Amino acid sequence: MAARKFSLERGGPQRIEITWSGIWKNLQVRFDGASVGSFETRKDLEAGRELALPDGSRLHVQLKTGGAGVELHVERNGAPLPGSDHDPQTRVTAAATMLYVIAGLNAGLGLLATLGVEFLENLGLGIGSIVAGVIYGGLGFVVKAKHSRVALIVAIVLFALDGLATVFFAAQATGKPPIGGVVARIFFMIPLWKGLAPLKELNARKG
Repeated sequence: MAARKFSLERGGPQRIEITWSGIWKNLQVRFDGASVGSFETRKDLEAGRELALPDGSRLHVQLKTGGAGVELHVERNGAPLPGSDHDPQTRVTAAATMLYVIAGLNAGLGLLATLGVEFLENLGLGIGSIVAGVIYGGLGFVVKAKHSRVALIVAIVLFALDGLATVFFAAQATGKPPIGGVVARIFFMIPLWKGLAPLKELNARKG
């Protein structure tokens, strides 16, 4: 059985617990340990429903699917709960984390290429990849610490250009485009793209 817990306010105690079994079946919602609602099937959850909390507020729970994957949306009086899938801070953290992953992959593969791994050298990896890793890591830090939307946009553009270059070199080396690599890059790009709107929202709150 899977479970997630949420606070009503950022930094507060986790008073909301949501559990489910299988592929989003028999989902139970509890507030301070007491049941406040349930969804028997995934279809029910995708339709969504508002639940009344003992404190008088309303909790909306809904499973949303799309090109970006599956997200569990949990809102209290119209505002996402901290840590929920569509909480702006959660999405910004996910974008920064993905930049750290990209940084690590670039630096690691670049290092292996400089150590003489011929296949990686033929893909165009090397010192430039290590430098790119450092850049992605720095952009990830700025996105997370400073909520810089510009830094994320720069990272997205660099990642797209880097992907085009990688596809070109891979096609030159193997005679065919790396379909798996393209799919992986699309997967990496999703949390980066999803971080743009939340960064705009968070910066607007500061202003």
